[in-house]
Amino acid sequence: MKKMTIAALLAAQLALAAQPAFAADFATTQDQRAGVFAGFRLRVPLDGAPRQRQVRAGLAVAPTLHSRTGNGALRLRIGEGMEFGYRSNRPLSFSLAGQDLGRFRLGAAEDGQHRGMPTGRILLIVGGVIVVGIGVATILFIDAMNDASD
Repeated sequence: MKKMTIAALLAAQLALAAQPAFAADFATTQDQRAGVFAGFRLRVPLDGAPRQRQVRAGLAVAPTLHSRTGNGALRLRIGEGMEFGYRSNRPLSFSLAGQDLGRFRLGAAEDGQHRGMPTGRILLIVGGVIVVGIGVATILFIDAMNDASD
C-alpha cells in the first residue's frame, strides 16, 4: 500500500508539471491564400543533365499559392497554367497545365489529313480568350478595390 501511495503522488506531480506541454500547439499553422500570376516567366535551370537543361520563356497565366508558416516564413508557389512561349530547341508553342498542345496536332484526322481550322488560328482564338479573360479579371479587380475603399 505504501508503494502504491508513493507511485500515485509521483504520478500526480509529473502530470501537473507536464500539463503546459499538453496545452502547447506543436502543429505548424499555415495561412494560405490563392491567387493568379499573369506575366512573363523565364526559367533557366542551373543544374542537371545537359539534355534536361532547357531554357523556357513565355507569357503565362498560372495559379499561385501564398503561404505563411507558424514561424513567419513566407512561401510563394506558382503552378502550371496556360503559357505561350519558347523552349530550347523547339518552336513556339502553347501549353496548358504543362502539356504542350502542339503535339496533339489540333484539327488533324487519323489518316494525317488536316481538317478543320489551322493551328495558327486556334492559337489566335485561345490567345484572344486569354486577353479577354485578363481584361474581365482586371475590371472585376478594379471594381472590388473601389468597393473596398468606400
